[in-house]
Amino acid sequence: MIKKLFYIFLLLINLHAAAYNLSDYETLKKTNKCGGCNLSNVDLSNLSLKNMDLTASNLSNAIFSDTNLEQSKLDDVTLTSSNFYKANLRNATLKRARLDDSNLIDSDLSNANMINASMRNSDLENAILDSAILSNANINDSNIRMASLVKSDLTNILLRGSDISLSDFSQADITNGDLSLLIAINTNFLESILLNAHFYKANLSQSNFKNADLTSTDFSNSNMSYVDFTGAKMINTSLFGVDLRYSNLRYAKLLNVNLDKAIFCETRLPWGVRNDNC
Repeated sequence: MIKKLFYIFLLLINLHAAAYNLSDYETLKKTNKCGGCNLSNVDLSNLSLKNMDLTASNLSNAIFSDTNLEQSKLDDVTLTSSNFYKANLRNATLKRARLDDSNLIDSDLSNANMINASMRNSDLENAILDSAILSNANINDSNIRMASLVKSDLTNILLRGSDISLSDFSQADITNGDLSLLIAINTNFLESILLNAHFYKANLSQSNFKNADLTSTDFSNSNMSYVDFTGAKMINTSLFGVDLRYSNLRYAKLLNVNLDKAIFCETRLPWGVRNDNC
């Protein structure tokens, strides 16, 4: 009996620790700001919290589904395992925010500033991140299918092992990005900048790299079958061991490109068609 009561006591302590601070919650409701507060597990869904300031607060496991957080300040906030389904985060700042294991499906992060943010193992399917700033962000092992990142800043980004299939990265800057082991089937990289980006063993089948800058980009051992490179700038680009079957490089600008051990079948190159591996 004593042991049972002891375990119940521990459970109550844990539940209390997991709950948000009521005083902090009241402060937020009255002032629309609460820096450094404990609001973990709070439910703020379906609310209008525009321009809210929660700098350096703990909002792990919080619920923001269908919430308007436009222009809100969420720098240095802990948001792990939070739910932002259909949330409006346009023009919000989330610098150094931690959103690992979070749900951002159908969320709108247009023009959001997410420098150095972490969204590992998160779900951003169908999210809008047009013109967002994600430089130095970590989005490894995440689902970013059917998302829009047009004109976004993804310099130095980590996207290892993520799935960005059917997404639009046109005119995005992905300079120095690490996209190794990426799944990017039928993804749009039109006019994107991929200087010194790394796509080691990525699946880029059926993707569009028209007029993209692929200078010093490393695609080693990747699947790039059925890819369109029309007008792409490919200087010092590595296509070592790449599957280029049925791809079109006819009008790409190639200079010092590494094609060693590449796989060719009906591959259109500036100097003709190669069928080495048909």
